[in-house]
Formats: sequence, C-alpha cells, structure tokens
Amino acid sequence: MRNHIYMFNKEARRQRKGGPIGLGLTGDVAQVLMCWWDERVIERLKEKGMDVVMYKRLVDDINMVLRRRYGGDDQGVEPLDKRNMDFVQEVANEVLSSIQVTTEYPSKNANRKMPILDLNVWMETQFDQVTHEVSVSILHEYYSKEVSSKAVIDARSAVPWKMKRTVLTQEVIRILRNCSRRLPWIEVCKHVEGFSMRMQFSGYTEMFRAQVVKSALCAYDKMVEKDERGEEPLYRPREWRRVERAEERRKKKGDWFKGSGKKKNESVIFVPSTPRGELRRRFLESIKRAGVKVAVAEVPGRSVKRRVQRSDPFQDDVCADEEKCLICRHGGGRGMCRKTGVTYEVGCKKCGGRYIGETSRNGFTRGREHMEGIVKKNKESPFVVHSEERHGERAKLEDYEMKITGMYGGDATKRQVAEAIKIQHTQGPELINRQDEWRQVRLPRIQMCL
Repeated sequence: MRNHIYMFNKEARRQRKGGPIGLGLTGDVAQVLMCWWDERVIERLKEKGMDVVMYKRLVDDINMVLRRRYGGDDQGVEPLDKRNMDFVQEVANEVLSSIQVTTEYPSKNANRKMPILDLNVWMETQFDQVTHEVSVSILHEYYSKEVSSKAVIDARSAVPWKMKRTVLTQEVIRILRNCSRRLPWIEVCKHVEGFSMRMQFSGYTEMFRAQVVKSALCAYDKMVEKDERGEEPLYRPREWRRVERAEERRKKKGDWFKGSGKKKNESVIFVPSTPRGELRRRFLESIKRAGVKVAVAEVPGRSVKRRVQRSDPFQDDVCADEEKCLICRHGGGRGMCRKTGVTYEVGCKKCGGRYIGETSRNGFTRGREHMEGIVKKNKESPFVVHSEERHGERAKLEDYEMKITGMYGGDATKRQVAEAIKIQHTQGPELINRQDEWRQVRLPRIQMCL
C-alpha cells in the first residue's frame, strides 16, 4: 500500500437549521464546542486509518497534513487527493450534524498548490540516492488573489514620504517572509519584482523603488541572522517573550517621539504632510534656532474616501428631541446635533448677529444650556444681553437658531483654533460674543523664515 501525504483546507460552516451551534451560543461556549469537535474528528480519522501529522485551526479554517495508511485505492478516474478529501469530509460531517465542512485540495488548482490566506502551500518530495529514503517537505510562497487591488499607496497622496517608504518596505519584507527559505531565489525574485511593478503602477520612480527593495533586503538579512543566532525567530510564535513585547509596546505608545541619546524630545508637533517634507523641515529649523526639544511629525491628509463617505446612510435628519434641540428645532440640524467636539454658530434672525463657540461635548447639550439661559433671562447669557442692548426687548427662543460649523472629534487644539479664527474674522457689530471672549484669538506662534 502506497502512503499518500497531502494537505487540505477546511471551512467549518455553521448551519442555522438546528443543532447546538444554531442555538446562538456565546463565544466561549462555541470555542469549547469546536475544541471538542476537533478532538472527535482527529480520533475518527485515526480509527479509519488516517494519520494526522498536523492540525491547525484559524477561526473556521483548519489546515491539516494527513497520511493514509490503508483503505485507499490508487486506481480511479478522479484524482487521488479528491477521493481522500471526500473521505475526510464524510468522516467530519458525521461528528455533528450542525457542523458541515467543505474541502480544498491541490488538484482543484492549476498550479497544484493550496492557497491559504496570503500563502501558496504545497508538498515537495525528495529522494535520497544513497539511503533510498523519501522525505517530504512543506513549502510556501507569497500569494494574492487575482481580484485583489494591484495599487499601493499612491505616490501623489498626502502621506509623508517617510511613512510611504516604511509601509512599502514592510510589505516587501512580508513578501520575503512568506517565501520559504528552501524556495529557489529566482522564484522569490519574481514575487518582489511583481510588487515593484505595483509600485511603478502607483507612480513611484525607479530610484525610489530600488531604495525600498534594498532596504527590505537588508532588514530581511538581519532577521535571518538573528534567527540563525537564536536571538529572535524568523517566524515568531505568539508566546515568544510575550510579556516583554507587551511592555515595549506600552512604552512606545506614549514615548515614541522622545527618541534616544542625550537630546531627548519633550514634546511633539504634528504638521500636515507637504511635498518633500518642506513644512516639517522649516519647523525643525525654527525649533533648532529656538533651542527647544520638540519633535515634528508629519500626518497624512484626509483621503477622498473620507470626504465622500457617509458612515451611517440611514441616519435621521433630525433628532428625536426636536423641540428641545436648538439645532434641530428649525429643521436645519441634519442629525449633527449629537456629534462631539464641534464648533457652532448661534444666529440672531432679526439682525444677523452671530455667536461663535466651541464645545468638547455635543451640540445638543451645549444648545440646551443656551436655551436655558434665554428662558431664565440669565444676565450672563450673551443672547439676553444682545436682545436687550440691540433690540430693546427680552430674548426669545424664536429669535435664535443654532448650526454646527465644524466637527473635530477629540482634537481640542484644532477646535479652539478654528473658533478663534472665526471670531477674529467676525469682529464688529455682527459679533454677539462678549469682549472678554476675544482674548482667545491671540494664538502662540513660531516665527518662521520663508
């Protein structure tokens, strides 16, 4: 009897027509159930003459390496791996009726290789002429679906060049790591050249592409050297130095900008990305002349997708408490009254005067405070003062309407700067804000030589 070694990928699909999984089990219970199911499948395969050499699960995918001892007929019209996988599928489906599986095998693909996530995996048999022994190895190479996008970060995008270089270099390193070290180097080069063509398609020059590939090769060689010296595995297990790595990530999260050496930075400034980092360079020159220890980091611009995308297409145009909301009571809120970290305007319908403000809370809450001040005729309310001094009458809710002018989320600096600029551009009779609020337009500046 010939021993046939093969690999297959199995997807365990939950059937909603009944059975334990169809009862809406919690994550922990479902995990325990799948562990039990895995053990039963392995036991039944062994009972029927199938040796389970490897069994790895990733969510609902299982990758296995099996060797069939007996019961297989080498003669037949269908490929042997298909007949073996049909046998495995039959055994697995008998364990629990609510869990049914589908199989994948090499003969389904033209290249006789198994696609698993971003890998192509296959078995290679080697015959030793001296010992007459047959050894089987599992090889892998980089793989991407035909339907996947061939574009990378566009060269013209508003992303810092340092970030582009880092992202693209890491992608080349991923391609190198996804290729087995036993794979011929000419095959590895084909995958790297394919990614280089993708960079060319996205607008990168030949010199930049060469720099990215060279940097990735140098980094990969260092990773291989560390693996050979036993310092760090090339394919790091999850449990390898788990506590130490978690501590390192925690420190980097808050101290990434401080750097190392004697000249440690005390703070960081974020500036928009500009061509060739011109704005960042000018900031660094000014900071150097000032003698302060401040790092400057470029941030990418807002993508076109974020500009045109609407996260909730079914969002209500007005809130549920329309009568209690100063924004939506006139029908102009468009559902933005619940957004936090906003700048806003409250306009007077009689004279066109405007009150400009900002809040870290949402517009509904801040509008309720303004409404309360008007109703209670609070002398601290700028709208009560405005109505009495400008119009000679008591303030009424019907005379004022509120709208959101900007949303900044958790960025307090941008929100306050935007409010200050709007106040500065609206100074005069049109501005309802009291004069003691004008002082915030005096923003600290760094003198730059252009």
